[in-house]
Amino acid sequence: MKKFLFCFLGLIIWIFYLGGCSISNDATICDSGFSCEVKMVCWNVQTFFDAKIDGNEYSEFKKEESWNSGKYRQRLERLCEVMNSLNADIFVFEEIESLGVVQDISNFLTNGSWLNSKKWNYACFSRNCGSAIGCAVFSRFPIKELTVHNVDVRIYANEQPSSRPIMQVCLEIDKKDLVLFVNHWKSKSGGEVETEIWRDWQEALLGERLVRDFSFSGKNAYILCGDFNRSAEDFVCDFEGAFIESEIGGKFECADANVVLRTFGQGKSEFVCVYSPWFGKSGGFKTEKGSYFYKGSWERIDNIFSFGSLKISGFMVESEGNLAKEDGSPFRYSVYNGEGYSDHFPLVCSLLL
Repeated sequence: MKKFLFCFLGLIIWIFYLGGCSISNDATICDSGFSCEVKMVCWNVQTFFDAKIDGNEYSEFKKEESWNSGKYRQRLERLCEVMNSLNADIFVFEEIESLGVVQDISNFLTNGSWLNSKKWNYACFSRNCGSAIGCAVFSRFPIKELTVHNVDVRIYANEQPSSRPIMQVCLEIDKKDLVLFVNHWKSKSGGEVETEIWRDWQEALLGERLVRDFSFSGKNAYILCGDFNRSAEDFVCDFEGAFIESEIGGKFECADANVVLRTFGQGKSEFVCVYSPWFGKSGGFKTEKGSYFYKGSWERIDNIFSFGSLKISGFMVESEGNLAKEDGSPFRYSVYNGEGYSDHFPLVCSLLL
């Protein structure tokens, strides 16, 4: 089987402020080898377009009677209010239109002044050419590296659909490297079964890049996050550890691993085991709510996985306040009346490094 893999350089914004890491006074963190606690949010912010018409926008954002600069400004204000309220050290966003939107968010966060050194002064963005939306990372910590990975498959009769790249972002935190793999996989548009093959390819690309970086870079703390358009329970899950012990042998495994990612490799290196905080030790969900509500049911298509020498010490779905409707589901944004936030809830977690 012939496979094609391409790697593209992404766009990155460098803002010159050296962020610091808050050292925890919790003795349990020190005793376990962790010296730093970081708060992270991952959120699909739902079609966050600016007010300029470039041609790749979704149809409802091309109509002047429904979308304008005033509504765009309101969305910016609401997003920045949420960021200030959650006050995470790292924000990962999916469905950001452009680098210009990233710059607008940064400007709104500073209130016109760069003297506020506690804001998120590092950011990066990536989007494939011709695509309507991409992903962005806002960080209080310096961004050391950004690499963008795409899979190009030419072995099927049907042409590969448009997809988003996987961002590989390395942050420097308290003299340690934290590597983020930011994902926004192929949606189920066109049929869940029919499009699953493309999510399988993106899973293989993610697993391959993780194994390769872990094996050769010397880095050992990884977070895999984003909108995977695949619910947590639909990954290959292993809550008993039998598969991990017999097939993996600990080579590509993290503590408390409960999800198995496939790669392009052969034999034992064909898999890499990661940890999902969605699940308890017995395999049940830790939270009653998912992050996405579709046809009357909760889905957990937004995921955060950990790998290596870090620990997810806290995890929750932020589903309170203005982000939710009266029935408890996400208050999705409506371009027509300008109300709402997103059709996804943010995921919030605490990382120990």
